[in-house]
Amino acid sequence: MTAPLVSARGLERTYSTEAGEVHALRGVDVDIDAGQVVAILGPSGCGKTTLLNCLSGIDVPTAGRVRFDDRQLDELADDARTDIRSQRMGFVFQAFNLVQVLTAVENVEMPLLLDGHEPDPTRETAQAALDRVGLGDRTEHLPNQLSGGEQQRVALARSLVNEPEIVWADEPTGDLDRDTGLRVLDLMAELNEELGQTYVIVTHDDKVLDYADRVLHMESGKLVREEATPG
Repeated sequence: MTAPLVSARGLERTYSTEAGEVHALRGVDVDIDAGQVVAILGPSGCGKTTLLNCLSGIDVPTAGRVRFDDRQLDELADDARTDIRSQRMGFVFQAFNLVQVLTAVENVEMPLLLDGHEPDPTRETAQAALDRVGLGDRTEHLPNQLSGGEQQRVALARSLVNEPEIVWADEPTGDLDRDTGLRVLDLMAELNEELGQTYVIVTHDDKVLDYADRVLHMESGKLVREEATPG
């Protein structure tokens, strides 16, 4: 049997605040297989984003273990986790997180430049990623010259330039109208099928269920239910 791409056991994440301790994760166990589209569904404040951050190595759990492929993320130093994220993972966020003074192609190529790649092939790779998401004619546009859906597609292209094994998407349709959100989800599904990449989508949006192979339901820091879907 093939080992999961991502595996976590007993995840706890506790934050200290002036009002006391906040238990964002409470003993979460989860496996994510390569090539799956997994939706983590639940209301705001239930711990979805905290779980994504711990599974991807952005954050470290207070207790528990997280393994990505053959690496134990919770045991690695910050620099080592950063290297894994930049070389093997992609990220898409609700707010797009584009640099407003950079063009679409400059935003897309930024992760490669920061990782030490040479400029000329990097620009070609970024252009190809924009072509893949249907924005080959928008390469020189600034973010404020693009619609919300186009900005999210730029962000999706940026997540693809390092050919990641997994893409983590945190509320990718949250700032989009329904039709635009569906087009972004359609694109993610096409990329999953075409490239075989794993997608983990954190959301409170029920329409994501139509695109997922598995749905993990969260409440109050716990995974309370899992269901398989037609995908």
